[in-house]
Amino acid sequence: MTTYSQFNHVSGTAGADNLMGGVGFDLLVGGTGDDALDGAGGLNAAIFTGVSGDYDIDVENGVVTISGADGTDTLRNVQFAVFADGVKPLFEATPFQDGFDEDFYLQSNPDVLAAVQAGQYESGEDHFNLYGQFENRTYQATNGFDAAYYADVYGDVAGNGIAAVAHYEAYGAAEGRSTHLYFDANYYLEANPDVAATGMDAWTHFDTYGWQEGRDPSPFFDVSAYLVSNPDVVESGRNPLIHYINWGREEGRQVYIDTSWFAIA
Repeated sequence: MTTYSQFNHVSGTAGADNLMGGVGFDLLVGGTGDDALDGAGGLNAAIFTGVSGDYDIDVENGVVTISGADGTDTLRNVQFAVFADGVKPLFEATPFQDGFDEDFYLQSNPDVLAAVQAGQYESGEDHFNLYGQFENRTYQATNGFDAAYYADVYGDVAGNGIAAVAHYEAYGAAEGRSTHLYFDANYYLEANPDVAATGMDAWTHFDTYGWQEGRDPSPFFDVSAYLVSNPDVVESGRNPLIHYINWGREEGRQVYIDTSWFAIA
């Protein structure tokens, strides 16, 4: 199992560099010059010394180009860009679901998917209301699962024909794979051994208690900093991570990383 404390720090020189990450979690620092950064597999971040406003960011066909005074870097398989004033996601995270999750239900129940495609039911929700709820079928991802993110980060999943949800349940959970751009159960339990000792599901703990106790869902989202910067979120009583993913990012609200965790402060 790969944990966040086992990340690789890959640094370049003052010239043009080609940096390649590994299958796990990588921090890529190109330095000055025009650099090519490829995170390869897993969840990865690129570090820049300036503030985000000093850079131009362009995304096209999955390739990110970031240009500034220290050069132009081309990024592949990198999900975050970390600047002096905060972090910018380079992957569009799926909003958290409050109600019935149609995609999750169909991926989790291939027999229902086939029946819907055959016209036996109007939708997965139709099946759930008629039968699924009485068969104890789960209708919503309770662990902050983002199928699009999971397939994008783990290329072996997209290439083997197994649905993301099915792969996670069969293999991914035991392998310690991340389920959402901003939430990772392994990070949360590693950072909070008292929670791990309770046996409670990491997402359930974070959503119910953790954020109110100042616990971070990942090193890329500082709960306390977000609440200090957004007193209206405090007043709303909403989980700050859910607020950011569902509303805050569209409103241009800034998020910050735990620099001490990566020793880059």
